[in-house]
Amino acid sequence: MAALPLIVLQGDKFVVHEEGARKLMSITNDVAVISIAGLYRSGKSYLLNRLLGKQHGFAVGPTVNPCTKGIFVWGEPIHLEELNMSVILIDTEGIGSIQQDKNYDTKIFRYTISKDFSTSVYFNFFLC
Repeated sequence: MAALPLIVLQGDKFVVHEEGARKLMSITNDVAVISIAGLYRSGKSYLLNRLLGKQHGFAVGPTVNPCTKGIFVWGEPIHLEELNMSVILIDTEGIGSIQQDKNYDTKIFRYTISKDFSTSVYFNFFLC
């Protein structure tokens, strides 16, 4: 299983990606959405991979170039049978990248913290 694009930039507009949307719409029980946001190259994807118990899942890399472009969803919900609920993990493109402007960062962050989008948001940051 792999991460699927959910919201991507096409031209100058963000659009919902069909593959990620189709996966979310296939869930029939209650859903809790856990999203992570933060500075670029701060370990957001790595942290989600740890939550999944995977070495590779959400893309990570050793460069300053972002691996996550837009917003991605893990391709398979985590089922909590005792609660009859599914947990969805959301990874976001890092904010503060020299490749994007503040307007772009604001839109990504706004989607992430929206009460209609995420049940729980984690802001990952560290100070150097």
